[in-house]
Amino acid sequence: MTESVRIDIETIQRFFDIDPRFNQLLVSPVIKTKEKLAFMKEVFSSHTNPMTYSFLNLLVTNHREAYLSSITRIFLESYRKDGKPYLC
Repeated sequence: MTESVRIDIETIQRFFDIDPRFNQLLVSPVIKTKEKLAFMKEVFSSHTNPMTYSFLNLLVTNHREAYLSSITRIFLESYRKDGKPYLC
């Protein structure tokens, strides 16, 4: 399970690296939560592990999506350093 989540997190991180508009969409106060959830569903629901997708929905629902870039970076740094993510 952890390996598939790691792959998902790497994919999400690539979104940040490739297109700054991804982060702009997440942090924009103009774009409503409902629209952000629809975007997440369209882009990630069928292409990610259900745990990853649930986590993304949780972030958006709780208005913490602006932290996603930092979360993915820290997750991947932890994974590379220790061979496993820091999940506690």
